Amino acid sequence: MREPNVSVDSLNAYGIDICTRHGKAYELAEMLNFCVAIAKKELQNRVVSLFYDSNSCCCNFELCPSVEQFDDIADDILNTALETIGQFEWFGTIKHGVPLESDLEV
Repeated sequence: MREPNVSVDSLNAYGIDICTRHGKAYELAEMLNFCVAIAKKELQNRVVSLFYDSNSCCCNFELCPSVEQFDDIADDILNTALETIGQFEWFGTIKHGVPLESDLEV
């Protein structure tokens, strides 16, 4: 049985629903960092939700239907994800960004 690191595994930040499958603190922290950064760019309304699949160590984005892979909005969201999320799926491709330090996790 997996024991969560945090007691809250899902919440809403800047209108974006975020969830970590197994309550991993670093996953929640990465997603919160993303939400703060994307809100500073005033693009939070283009991101519906984030789900960090603790089994695959990969974050998945649900974007608004108006966001298309190679448009300027998608590029801004991608760059923000690269700055805040360790590993994520982006339009069918796995990307690696800047993760939190792994030694933060107990």
